[in-house]
This record gives sequence, structure tokens and C-alpha cells, in this order.
Amino acid sequence: MARYNLDKDLMECRNNLPDQLTPMLRSRLDGTYQLIRQLEPGTSQFAEPAQTRPSRVRKAAIVTAVVASMGVALVGAGFLSPTLAESLKSIPVLSSIFKLMGDAGLQKADQEGLVSVINENIEQNGISLIVPKVTYDGIRIAFELTRQAPKGTKGVLLDVRAVFENRVPKGAFDRIQVSMPGAYGSLGFGTPANEPSESVIVQLNELSGNLPDQFNMSVKVWLTGYEEPYELTVPVTKNTKDNIILVPEEPTKTYGNINFTIEKLELTPISTNLCLKLTGEPSIGGLSDINADIIDEQGRTLEVLSGRGMMGDTFSTWTSETTFEPFPAKPNTVTVQPYMMRTVENNKREKEYIPELEFTIPVKPRPAD
Repeated sequence: MARYNLDKDLMECRNNLPDQLTPMLRSRLDGTYQLIRQLEPGTSQFAEPAQTRPSRVRKAAIVTAVVASMGVALVGAGFLSPTLAESLKSIPVLSSIFKLMGDAGLQKADQEGLVSVINENIEQNGISLIVPKVTYDGIRIAFELTRQAPKGTKGVLLDVRAVFENRVPKGAFDRIQVSMPGAYGSLGFGTPANEPSESVIVQLNELSGNLPDQFNMSVKVWLTGYEEPYELTVPVTKNTKDNIILVPEEPTKTYGNINFTIEKLELTPISTNLCLKLTGEPSIGGLSDINADIIDEQGRTLEVLSGRGMMGDTFSTWTSETTFEPFPAKPNTVTVQPYMMRTVENNKREKEYIPELEFTIPVKPRPAD
């Protein structure tokens, strides 16, 4: 089981950190500090069934796309007040940090009861790890992970800056492995506003495979200074019903040598998920620089939560899957607005929209097969 270890690269960057991090930099750091490992089939993150395991180039494309997208995944909407930030260090087990995350879907799940209260826990070495709640909408899984440590224990479960400064204390978060039956997804985690906390949110996004509405998930967590992992079995139940799946009547549009296909657009109260396929002549390049925004009826762009992509072996096909925040209410239409990332002055990257490939899709459930 090979592991791509980001810790060394992260540590090399720590000396360049300013004393006060901007919200955007905090977002990038928290998103980047995740484990990228090649797991066995049926486990989390970037593993694929053996018969479809990608080539080295395609693996690199997956890793690059997911790491880039995770820079905006699982992060807070900004800094919390000092009082609230301090309270996160001792958040009660029965409380919920879903409502504190800068994620409209998780906030809605908590407010509308779209979560399962499970309170799974394990105690080892005088430290308890608890999973109080989990939510699953068919697109992503999110669960709380909380530590209860003896009084006087130094540090908290997760402090991203401590990782960069190479001062993670014994008993703090080291790594995590999540396994599901016959499925995999991109794994990430974070704390509200990226502040040090005894509780984190763990997410599995862009799920691949045929997961049932109910299943058990195996979670292994390693804490710094302890060899044996903390192992929990987390029961997962789909908390949403009647997800809306949209496929345009004519799902492909062409512009120049680019064919842009919407394979699926799925809406739930917790998430919005867009699956795209692009094909073109290998010589044109840049397929992986094409993605799309989702616009609601008021012209508001949905926030991207995470995503990943895969380049075909001949570089003429690019498939991507992106998870966005949910719509506040069911819309009548959804606009998918493709764009290409271009490099402009000072090596900045900007979106250049491609109106010829734009879709406006009426929102009505797909008829039953």
C-alpha cells in the first residue's frame, strides 16, 4: 500500500508562512493537509478497482485535480471571533460542528435533521475518539470526529499550523483511512474556520461505486505517538430522498474542436454534483483547464466544495466531477456555464467563459427507468 506523503513538502513551506494567515491561505493549507494514498480496492480516496486502475499519468492527473479542488473544500467562511475560536478547542461531544462549518449543505443538514446521530466511540490509551453524527445524500458523506483526552493533554486533535511548524504533540491527529463496501471517494477534512479544534469534519466526496442506502463504513485513525490505530465502525444511512437527476435532452455541445458533454447533474438538499466529459484533438491541449460554474435563477454562482478529474490515455478525453453547495431552494432552471482557465498578467489565472457551450436546464426529476 503505497502512500504519497505531503508532510515533507508541507514542512519545507512552513518557513514562508506569515505570522497572520489570510483566510484564503488558511483555506489552501487546510485543504492541502490531507492524506493522498493509493488504497486497496474498496477503500477511500483515490483507489480504483484493479481492472480500471489508471496509468501513472492519469493518477497524477487525479491527484493534481483533487488537491487543487480540496484547497476550497472543508473550510470555514472566514475567521471566527477569538471567543468562538477558543471554544472550538473544547467543543462538547454532543454538540455539532456541522453548523459552524462554512458549508451551506452541512449547515442545512444539521438544521433540517438530515443527519444520523450514532455516537460511535472507542477508547485507547486514555483517549476517546467519538463519531457523534454522519450525513449522506448519495453524493458525499460527512461525519464529525471528536477527541476526548485526559485533562492536561497538550494541544488539540487538529491544529494545521502546528503541523507546518513541526510541533504536533502526542495524541494529535496523524492520518485516517476510510473504507466502504465496493466504493471509493476523495477524502478530506477540516475544522471550522481552520482553527485548532478537538473536533473535525471528515468528508468523502465524488463517490464512485454502487453504494446502498445503508451500509457500514470502517474508519481507522492514527494519533501521533501511538502505533495502533483507533478503529470504529460507522453506520451510514442515506438522509435524503428523491434526489433530482438532470440530463439535458441534447447533452453535448461543440465549440471548435471541443465536445462538451453533461453526463449528469444531481441536486440534493445538501449538495449539487456535476459530471462532465470533454473530448477533443490531442493537439489542442487544455481540456483539463475547462470546467463549469453552476448559476441559479438569481445569477448567483454556487460555491465549489471539491472535485476531481481524469485525463484519458491519449490526452483527447477529460472527465471531471465537481461537488458544489446546494441550491437554497429548488430552482426552475439551472445554468451550466463552462469556462477555460487562462494565464494573464503576473501569471494570474482567470476564468474565460465559453458561451457557445453554455446550458440552461429545466429542473424536473428524471422519469423512473
